[in-house]
Amino acid sequence: MNKKKIIRLVLWAMVVVWMAVIFALSSQSADQSDQTSGGLIRHVAGVFIRGFHAMHEAEQESIVSAFQFSVRIAGHILEYMILGMLCTAALFQYELSFKKRFFISACICLLYAVSDEVHQLFVPGRSCQISDIGFDFLGSVLGSLAISGLGSIVKKRHKKASDPINPSARSSASAVKIKKQP
Repeated sequence: MNKKKIIRLVLWAMVVVWMAVIFALSSQSADQSDQTSGGLIRHVAGVFIRGFHAMHEAEQESIVSAFQFSVRIAGHILEYMILGMLCTAALFQYELSFKKRFFISACICLLYAVSDEVHQLFVPGRSCQISDIGFDFLGSVLGSLAISGLGSIVKKRHKKASDPINPSARSSASAVKIKKQP
């Protein structure tokens, strides 16, 4: 197997593994999900709110509850931002235009977001939320755009550095050699 096929295989494997992570998180019951996000909020609050751990449990719970919704939205966006980045990185291994790569990545992520919400219908205490699909899609678009922008920059630099007609594009050491030759 050549190097390009191995890279494609590894990148698509990373997409599938990340989808499995999302599936595992979505398989948590509502109580487990609350504990996961609540634990994260408690940890962050313990770092940034002086005396948080010394507060009464009711005060701590009030702070956790205040941030619960925002953390859940951020979780959806972050999960799917990573998925969008991985899908787009995998699609960069093919000769596709920006529009095609973006469209394919967006479709993969959107279809997975819909299937993820349908899956949650079968998880105790969870439900299918159209708004969650919107947050998932937003994250995937942001991730796809980030990788597309980064990929374009890398391609331009690589193309410019390997341009035989434009010696100023090469490294300074190469440019010096060209100037010394008669």
